[in-house]
Amino acid sequence: MMRSRGLVLFVLAVSLAVAGSLHVDSVWGAESSADFFVATNGNDRWSGRLAAPNPAGSDGPFATLGRARDAVRELKAREGGLKRDVTVLIRGGVYRLEQPLLLGPEDSGSDQHSISYAAYPSEKAVVSGGRVIRGWKRGQGQLWSVEIPEVKAGKWAFRELFIGDQRQVRARTPNEGFFRIEKYRKEDRTQFTFRAGDLKNGKNLSDVELVLFYDWEIARAFLKSVNETSNTVQFQRPVGNPGADFWAFCQFDPHQRYYLENALEFLDAPGEWYLDRHTGRLTLWPAKNEDLNRIEVTAPQTEQLLRVIGTAQEPVRNLRFLDLAFAHTDFPLSEAGYNGMQACFHTAGDRRTKAIPAAVEFQWATGCRFAGNRIRHVGTSGLWFHAGARDNQIVGNEVGDVAANGIMVGDTAGRPRDPAEVSRNNTVANNYVHNCGVDYFGCIGIWLGHTERGVVAHNEICDLPYGGISVGWTWNPSPTVCKENIIEYNHIHHVIKEMADSGGIYTLGFQPGTVLRGNLIHDVEKTHGRAPSNGMFIDEGSKGFLIEGNIIYNTPDGAVRFNQSQKDWHTFRDNTFLADSTTPQLPPEAAKAGLEPEFRPALLGK
Repeated sequence: MMRSRGLVLFVLAVSLAVAGSLHVDSVWGAESSADFFVATNGNDRWSGRLAAPNPAGSDGPFATLGRARDAVRELKAREGGLKRDVTVLIRGGVYRLEQPLLLGPEDSGSDQHSISYAAYPSEKAVVSGGRVIRGWKRGQGQLWSVEIPEVKAGKWAFRELFIGDQRQVRARTPNEGFFRIEKYRKEDRTQFTFRAGDLKNGKNLSDVELVLFYDWEIARAFLKSVNETSNTVQFQRPVGNPGADFWAFCQFDPHQRYYLENALEFLDAPGEWYLDRHTGRLTLWPAKNEDLNRIEVTAPQTEQLLRVIGTAQEPVRNLRFLDLAFAHTDFPLSEAGYNGMQACFHTAGDRRTKAIPAAVEFQWATGCRFAGNRIRHVGTSGLWFHAGARDNQIVGNEVGDVAANGIMVGDTAGRPRDPAEVSRNNTVANNYVHNCGVDYFGCIGIWLGHTERGVVAHNEICDLPYGGISVGWTWNPSPTVCKENIIEYNHIHHVIKEMADSGGIYTLGFQPGTVLRGNLIHDVEKTHGRAPSNGMFIDEGSKGFLIEGNIIYNTPDGAVRFNQSQKDWHTFRDNTFLADSTTPQLPPEAAKAGLEPEFRPALLGK
């Protein structure tokens, strides 16, 4: 569905008013101007200076984003540097990538002039890392299948599948809910006893994944064997993060939750699919009685879509990405699986912690703008600004149907060797972040690690298995570079729906000057594990906050909780805490929270 984006069109109107650029009539009667155009019916041998192919078929727009990027480089070289704002307009359609689009210092704008990549007004341009699967054959019952040679040859495998805008379910058992661990030995993370009948031996058992729920994270582990006589399952590697005893089985729950994923035997319901990477056969049960040769089935073939990577010496400056859609990425697991630590940071076979990558990534970026975009249908996190990100704006975007975290700013190092690495003065405002953590349930809607003077304001964050906003990344009150962040007027609701031990807002570490103001938090579900889930969870070492004017209701485990922190380490003013009320009479200030009015039609349809 086409959506109007008032702010973005205003930004476009300003940024596209460039002297000397070409003009074409837009569908809504105004003029659209650009230095270069990209279209699905374009040709990289053409000049890229026309919005559509000319009648002779001898010139027109480029076909690829990479060619447009190179054309901007050539323009800068030809003109002796960036002398004016430059704009690339991308016509409607799907632009499929086999590798991420990479922009570096040579693609940078300047302090005075911007370079913009924007959707053509009123058209939907999608940057996709997906490949359409063709050649389906109807089999028994409702099952369809296709053989993919690249999968059989070991050159491609994927963990996500989409029909149109609908994510399909990787075949699992049980289809709803969970199994429970029956017995275990604390010192042994390689096996446990299951309840009789829950697990069965089967084909390609080594490809089957256990998805195991802890309080605030999950593990994904590959099976080794199933003994139906002793009701024992064994794993190829020890399960869970190796760093602490509480990752052993059943330390948070006497009968820990889990389900199994990725076997043909589990494919027993509409919307499920299975990829046999040994034979290359993909099998799917469509959610509706559909002919798969008449609809678009897409599988991702890239881990990321856009990487804007500067250096400490040459950060990328003043790049703008406006009103684009980004879709279809994948996150392959190693043989060690996934051992979640927190907020989709994890280990895989060792103690080294790393993040699930983001579909769109900025490093050493200054004064860049990511506005009015949509990141949806990805098998990774959504967006990450880190490592020297300064003075950037993340405004008016939708991030949803994301496998891991939504939006991330900053890094994990509390005292980096190079002070220039600290992310600073970045704004995350008026974004709609929802339905993240589809595969990695320990996700955060908006995560701020170690960052300084960041602003997270007027976002709507909802429908998440874990936390809404997380700020800080040190588990003690020692000073770090994290300080003076402002978290204000966010609307956070229906969060912590699968996990436990978090909050609508969650904090860590000493953060002098940080403000939590005017946030509306409600419908935080009662704990699904050992520890409570709250409106705000002020966790280990949190110190130095001003907490004022927040409204919290319908949080059955309590409005605010402290752990290795205490109330008198902070300043509380004028908050409204109604944890037990489901439909309270809210103060007028509640209307200030969430998306500001000009953003609501585009992002919420109201």
